Amino acid sequence: LLDRIQGRQFDVIVCQLSEFDFFREDTVPVSRLRWGADVRGVERLSSSLSTMDRWNNRGEMADLWFAAFVPLWRERDHIRRTMTDYWWKRSDPPKSSDAGNGVLAEAPGLPEAIEFLKKNIGQKNLVEANFQSFALFARELSSQAMKLIVLEGQVHPDARKAYDTSGMQLATRQRLHAMANTYEFRYIDATIQPPFEADDFGDAYHLNAAGRHKLSAFLSAELTATN
Repeated sequence: LLDRIQGRQFDVIVCQLSEFDFFREDTVPVSRLRWGADVRGVERLSSSLSTMDRWNNRGEMADLWFAAFVPLWRERDHIRRTMTDYWWKRSDPPKSSDAGNGVLAEAPGLPEAIEFLKKNIGQKNLVEANFQSFALFARELSSQAMKLIVLEGQVHPDARKAYDTSGMQLATRQRLHAMANTYEFRYIDATIQPPFEADDFGDAYHLNAAGRHKLSAFLSAELTATN
């Protein structure tokens, strides 16, 4: 997304990242990247992978290279969902019986989400590639004199207790602190943010209305101070 961001000449970029973002890929996540594929982006992604990772993900990289040159392929998943899901009203937003605790995206209940996290977050093959990718992102923004703020993302306390048994949160925090010093961005870890309790979450991943208000007020103050 670097070229898209740089072309808009923003003053400040805000990201929210946690171990959830760095410790979940064994293969290149083509379905999340294909829509934004372009030549420079795929080149940057390739540079973040080791030689062995590029070989092991040769099919995924071929898919992204094809998407970089063929716009219709880039929109493949969107077209498929429009053709198959729209007519069955699957595109309707999820309904919530409690507007105050509703979430902004459909997600499983807490027990199911915890099982998902246990299964999918861990010492995956592309942990180092993910950190390398974000380091490249931060370096490029710094070279363009764009201020970067990174918030440590948080999950429901019961969820983290269940899946983070090997210190992934702490490892991510340490890496991002070191990266922030190198590339001169502001990293706001969870110890600096307001405390988020179980009552602030609508599910395992998303804040409810009270939690969103708390986070928005905090971020607003940070942005005011930055500017």
